[in-house]
Amino acid sequence: MRVLCGPGRWHDVPVPPRPRSRAVALVALLGVLLLSGCVRARMTIAVAEDDRVTGDLQVLAAPQREGDAGPQLVVPAGLTGRARVTKATAADGFTGSLLTFTGLTFEELRLLAATATGDSGKYRFSLRRSGGLVTLSGSVDLTQLAPDRTDVQIKVNFPGKVGSGNGRARGNEITWSPRPGQVTELTAVARYADVTSEAWVRWALIVGAATGLAAVIVMAMAYVSHRRQLRSAPA
Repeated sequence: MRVLCGPGRWHDVPVPPRPRSRAVALVALLGVLLLSGCVRARMTIAVAEDDRVTGDLQVLAAPQREGDAGPQLVVPAGLTGRARVTKATAADGFTGSLLTFTGLTFEELRLLAATATGDSGKYRFSLRRSGGLVTLSGSVDLTQLAPDRTDVQIKVNFPGKVGSGNGRARGNEITWSPRPGQVTELTAVARYADVTSEAWVRWALIVGAATGLAAVIVMAMAYVSHRRQLRSAPA
C-alpha cells in the first residue's frame, strides 16, 4: 500500500495488524507502531516529589486509507481508572490516539513500559530511587526505521535538578530525540528528597517527643504525689 508522507513523497508501507485484545505495554507499543511508516510520537513524563508518575504518549500516523483512525493505543490491564485513551489529530491530517496516565508508581511505570511480547530488551524505561537520587534508565531500539519516516521525542520532568544524563538537560527537565536506524540509550540522574521518608521521620520525631513529654509528666506527677505522702505522714 502506498501513502503520502509529506508533500509529494510517496512510499510503500505494510498494513499494520489489528490491535490485539490483550494489554499492550507503552514503549513496546510505541516501537510496533513506528514500524508502520510516517509516524510522530511524543512521550512526556512528570515525576512528582512523592515518586508518583504522570504523563502521556501521543502517536500520530499518516492515514493509509480513507477513514483510517491511525494508531490505536490500549490501556494496559490493571491501570484502568488511572490511564485512558482518546482520539488525537493534527492539522496536517495525521491521526492517532493519546494515552494519558496519572499517579503511577515507579514499578507500575516499568511494567507499563515493558514489551507485551516479552522482548523487554528492545524497549526499556524505568526509574529507581537510592537515597536522595532518582535514576532513569532505558533504551529505544529504532534500528528498523528509516530516518525520513519518523519523529520521536521523549521528555521527562523531575521535581529536582537533573545532575547528569545523556539527553538535553535544562534545569529539572531532560529530553531525548531517538534517531531511527539505531538504538538510543536513555540515562538521567536527578536529586530530590523522598517526601514519603521525610514525612515518616517527622511523624517518628513527633511521636517520640510526645512519648517523652508524657513520661516527664508521669514522673512529675509521681514525684508530687510522693511529696504529699511524706508531708501527711505522722512525725
